[in-house]
Amino acid sequence: MAAIPPNEKSEKYKNLRAEYAAANRYSQHLTVIQWQVGSILVGGGLAAVGLSLTAKQGVFAPVFVTLAAIVGIISWFFFLRRNSEFAGIANWRMVAIEQELGLELQWRLNSASGRLSEPYPTVHGPSGYRNVKWLTIILVVVLSGLIVYLFLHTAWPNYIP
Repeated sequence: MAAIPPNEKSEKYKNLRAEYAAANRYSQHLTVIQWQVGSILVGGGLAAVGLSLTAKQGVFAPVFVTLAAIVGIISWFFFLRRNSEFAGIANWRMVAIEQELGLELQWRLNSASGRLSEPYPTVHGPSGYRNVKWLTIILVVVLSGLIVYLFLHTAWPNYIP
């Protein structure tokens, strides 16, 4: 790759550097906000499920709270997916700016991950996204199992004559 052009004080290159900085801030903002929202929804949902299990209100309160936790976790998963795609577009633009300025950081990061072949990368592949996908699946299965357990061992025996 070439070095930064000698006329680096031109308006075009100032604008490109400003756009690069804005895209970088946007990508970082999306990363921070999605993990903050996730910690609230996942942590709060699991804490509410645990608290509802200690209540002596019967089986329906824990089941309702568990279903609400499942909805919250799945909502976070979709929120993360949506924001990851926006971050991918910002990263793609940063690569394009780097190529024009003769820089290499994003280009090297994206080429190492194999995402340079697409014009706009679809961000379904970072390890954080895969981890969240599996976390979501595991939490939904465990919480669904809790609902089944509560019905079979608490509510169902009370209805059998």
